[in-house]
Amino acid sequence: MKKNIKSFREKGFFIGKLNLAEKAKVNLIKHKVVDLIKKKIKSKQKITLENFHILIDKKKLNELRMYIHNKMNKRKFNFNYYNIVSRLIEPIVGTENVIQKKVNLSIQLPQDNSSLLPVHSDTWAGDSPFEIVIWLPLVNCRKTQSMFILPKNSHKFKNFNKYIFKNNNEIMKKIRPDIKFINIKYGEVLIFSQNLPHGNVVNLEKKTRWSFNARVKSLMSPYSKKNLLDFFEIINLKPATEFGLNYEYPKFK
Repeated sequence: MKKNIKSFREKGFFIGKLNLAEKAKVNLIKHKVVDLIKKKIKSKQKITLENFHILIDKKKLNELRMYIHNKMNKRKFNFNYYNIVSRLIEPIVGTENVIQKKVNLSIQLPQDNSSLLPVHSDTWAGDSPFEIVIWLPLVNCRKTQSMFILPKNSHKFKNFNKYIFKNNNEIMKKIRPDIKFINIKYGEVLIFSQNLPHGNVVNLEKKTRWSFNARVKSLMSPYSKKNLLDFFEIINLKPATEFGLNYEYPKFK
């Protein structure tokens, strides 16, 4: 755990290894996703997530993604998602936390430019700088099949606020020498600060990428444009905090 904390302090992210019980829960999620694919596309071929691009027309990809997204996010999927990795993230963000209401699903086919997420930081779109992202792959991800991050300890990040950019292309050109593509195995999880510029590029590998992601923050840390009631749900609430939040001052003359 100390290694994870050190990595987060220095780089702004770490890759954590799930234990057997945690990986068993991810296996259940993966099986559920495969079952939903079978129901939706009604294919007689064996479905493997890595080779899914063989079975799907990319024009129908977003429809399938939203179908799986909506089905998975019923019955408090975000709570189950949090519980899988709580052991790894609570030393980073604390124990009284909130999580976004719906967990996001990303599918990136090889050679497909329709699922790109240009370089960005979530804070630029109104997220709190106190949030972390839980990025959970359902397949092994490497190089361009994965996502990239500009590490906190990189020269470009340390000087990022000194630059002036006109668009995303200028940002990417500037930081490209310092970005890191995340090589991560199934059974691992990426935890990173969404303050770090990140995104993806065209998948030049031969396998499809499947991953979930969700944002978590301390209940009591400052919010930005996305507030508690609209975007987040409370995961943990200690008795003293609950008492304090509900306390009403007496009236004095």
